[in-house]
Amino acid sequence: ERFRPVNLYTGTDGAMYVLDMYRGIIQHKTYLTPYLKNEIRMRNLTLPLNCGRIYRIVPASGKRTETAVGTDPQNLVKLLSSENGTIRDLAQQTIIDLKAKEVAPSLRELLGGSNAVVATHALWTLEGLNMVTTEEVLSLLKSGNRMIRAQALAVIPSVISANNQSKIWPALTQLQNDSADAIKIALLLGSVRRFNPSAVSEISNNLLKTYPKSLFIADAIIGGAENREDALATAFRTKGDTTAIIYKRLEKLRKDIANKKNATQIDALTKMYPRGGKVFTTVCQTCHGSDGEGIQSLAPPLNKSNWVTGSPDQLSRIVLYGLTGPVDVNGKLYKAPEINGDMPGIGSNDEFNDEDIAQLMSFLRSAWSNKASKVSVADVQKVRKENKDRQKPFTMQELNSTK
Repeated sequence: ERFRPVNLYTGTDGAMYVLDMYRGIIQHKTYLTPYLKNEIRMRNLTLPLNCGRIYRIVPASGKRTETAVGTDPQNLVKLLSSENGTIRDLAQQTIIDLKAKEVAPSLRELLGGSNAVVATHALWTLEGLNMVTTEEVLSLLKSGNRMIRAQALAVIPSVISANNQSKIWPALTQLQNDSADAIKIALLLGSVRRFNPSAVSEISNNLLKTYPKSLFIADAIIGGAENREDALATAFRTKGDTTAIIYKRLEKLRKDIANKKNATQIDALTKMYPRGGKVFTTVCQTCHGSDGEGIQSLAPPLNKSNWVTGSPDQLSRIVLYGLTGPVDVNGKLYKAPEINGDMPGIGSNDEFNDEDIAQLMSFLRSAWSNKASKVSVADVQKVRKENKDRQKPFTMQELNSTK
């Protein structure tokens, strides 16, 4: 009852191999019905763990055909046409391992044949021997078989060079009208960009114009733009293409990258200011966001905020006593309903002492893109002493009139 086959393979010995996970349950618990949950509990199907099995199945008669791949180059070429995929793979691997370049003519005969699977093996065997020519790739790109064209596109990064790159771009351009080919072209552009950035940009733009709603094209082009995400986003903004799918996907990726960097930075800051980091995650983050960019209808951003990176005294007044009403953050006025309009202070909260508050402000002044000085306990105590009789939150006007 724990038999859970997850894959099948054939071997060169004529046997079939079954990969068995051997566990009573392999689906996510969220989707289990009450009936199955009860059966699992009664029959203890969650166990055992780490006991996967491989079964070797042979004919009951005991008669099976074994194939010795061997090391004879010409015989290995013949085996590339075997009906058994395992034998084909081993033959291809062995030819490459032997560096048997003398079989190149035979491989090229298979490359020009009508069997797409065999031609694919021949192509990648030649690639492994570093013997694929530009002319062969260009010829395969004209094939009426999509599978052959797909393999030809995939092998281009292994063939392209400064000397032949000018022949590649026109061939790619001619294939752009086929939607399946277009995706594969978009996928390889990043790996060949260094040979001619302007040609790659032109092809990318043509693909985006032809398939403006394709998530696959957009993601493929973005995938080839590693470390150039900001420049690509700037180019789209400059052209006014901020409604394009690729721009939206790009902005999401840039935010994810920034969040990952922020997470690493926040972890380091939390180790430096453990109490401040705890106050941020339990109090501030709820309204201002984990990325410090603020949350719609709740609170303005802390990242790059003049109130956070400016005078430590001003920040102390806000944190200790709170802030009410509209607030101008770097030239943008935030007011209800864009923000809540009232931020309570934590100066009278018995859970936090002045060390906690000083660490919180130091944490905020160094988080994300903020680069401001550390705040000391003495700084907090000074502001608290100056405002010892204050009971209500500050307004922006009051803060602006206070040094």
